[in-house]
Amino acid sequence: MYYHYSYGPVTSYGYSFENGSFPFASALAINAVVALLSSFLLAVVALRVLARWHIYKKAGVPEWKSLIPVLNLYEDYKLAWNRTWAWVFLGSLAAGMVLSCFSFFPAVRILSAILGIFVAVIEIIKDYKMSKAFGHGTGWTFGLIFFETIFLLMIGLGKSEYHGPYCCRCNCSCTKKDEEPKAVEAPASEPKTE
Repeated sequence: MYYHYSYGPVTSYGYSFENGSFPFASALAINAVVALLSSFLLAVVALRVLARWHIYKKAGVPEWKSLIPVLNLYEDYKLAWNRTWAWVFLGSLAAGMVLSCFSFFPAVRILSAILGIFVAVIEIIKDYKMSKAFGHGTGWTFGLIFFETIFLLMIGLGKSEYHGPYCCRCNCSCTKKDEEPKAVEAPASEPKTE
């Protein structure tokens, strides 16, 4: 049944669902779009798990950790940077979720925006360090930022080798982040005796 409501200058039209008057084609189109988007997202998740599986294999991390959602973020930070920044990132995400519950306060919205920028900067630095940890440059960093799934697949399935967490102090891949780089000393030569 079709109803017409008129409230002065505003007129609205409504549909009744009693006798099947809702167009079947509209419902079919909505379901098709939802199914298509769900399939696409499921494929992206599967490709990311596949990429992380091979990245963890190259780095010597148990591959099953790529299957657990929060643990794989932690392992990514451990591979590229260190554990401290993994906890900072995960804590910032959790704080953002809590703040979103109180977003009706203007001050909380501003704080949430600042926290979002902080999380984005940490993620960009992690992407830079991840590309360096696998022996790539700044171009790969932009690839990881904008096309993360594709570039993770290229790292995991390609010929990239894991060199360890990237250390900015000595411009190399190493695990000693708090020490100053040491100068290479030449071996002392023994005095000649005749």
